[in-house]
Amino acid sequence: MKQLKFLKWQGKKAVVLLALTIVLALGVVGSTMALIITKTNSVTNTFQPASISSATAQSVVGNMGDAPSFARIAVVVNWVATDGTVYAVAPVVGTDYSITYDTANWKQGADGFWYYTKALQNLPDDVDINADDFDETPYVTTSLITNCTQLVAAPDGYSLKVEIIASTIQAEPETVVEEQWGVTVENGALTPN
Repeated sequence: MKQLKFLKWQGKKAVVLLALTIVLALGVVGSTMALIITKTNSVTNTFQPASISSATAQSVVGNMGDAPSFARIAVVVNWVATDGTVYAVAPVVGTDYSITYDTANWKQGADGFWYYTKALQNLPDDVDINADDFDETPYVTTSLITNCTQLVAAPDGYSLKVEIIASTIQAEPETVVEEQWGVTVENGALTPN
């Protein structure tokens, strides 16, 4: 019987000790958090992300951002009416039209995009390039399309439209373009996969 009373006392003692330990731990954590909140100075983030921007004139892309970038183009060819309606059947290359590409500076990827093989340098503040007056410089690509000719008459009310959809991505670090576009960059030269 005496032993049973001793065990009950030990159990109560353990519960009280555990409760005191929890209260003490919460007090220490609460005091530390209060001190951190009241004594810590705020820090302003001075990180400035790069701006990647491009302009397209015909099949030429210019880097208008503040960081070097790579460019790619999707070429979409359709029969289009003056109101923007797209004909249900797409024109067929070699049958309805012929198109010639600059394959010296542009390479077509398995995804259908045309990739410019060199990085475009960012445009310095003192240089102004109008998208309508692109010349080959380190800031703009060469023209992707060197010739496009309609070979047959267009469906009634439609005309051949070649649409250029350009996109750019930062060139540095190279891993960004490799991961996002699935290409390889070696010594500054881009190769589509």
